Amino acid sequence: MFGNKEKTQDITAEIIEKVRQTDQQQKLENERKESIESVIDVLEDMVDLPRDQIESLAREVTEKHLNGPDTHQNNIESDTNWYNQDWKVILLLIFFFPLGLYGLWKSPHFKKPTKIIIFITYFIGLLGSMLSNPA
Repeated sequence: MFGNKEKTQDITAEIIEKVRQTDQQQKLENERKESIESVIDVLEDMVDLPRDQIESLAREVTEKHLNGPDTHQNNIESDTNWYNQDWKVILLLIFFFPLGLYGLWKSPHFKKPTKIIIFITYFIGLLGSMLSNPA
C-alpha cells in the first residue's frame, strides 16, 4: 500500500507539472499572438496593403521562425567556427596543410577561384618537392 501512495503522489506531481508547463506555453502563445496582432494593426495604418495580405505575410514570417532553423543561433555559430577566421585558415595552410585546405574550402570568405589557385599552387609545390628529391 505504501508503494501505491508514493506512485500516486509521483503521478499527481507529474500531472501538476505538465499542466503548469502547458499553461505557461499557452500564455506565451497568447502573448505572441497579441503582439503580432498589434504589429499588424500598426502596419495596416502605415502601408497601403490590405489587412489579409499583411496577415499572410505575418503568418509566413512566424512559421519561418517557429518551424525553421534559428537563424540568430546559426549566425552566432557561423561567427565562431574556426574556418570563418581568415588568419586561422592561412596559418593552418602554412603549418598544417590538410586542415588548412579543409578550412579553405569550408570558409565563405574565400572565393572559389582563390581556393583553386591556392590548391593548385600547393599541389605544384608538393609535386616539385617530390620530383626534386627522389628518395
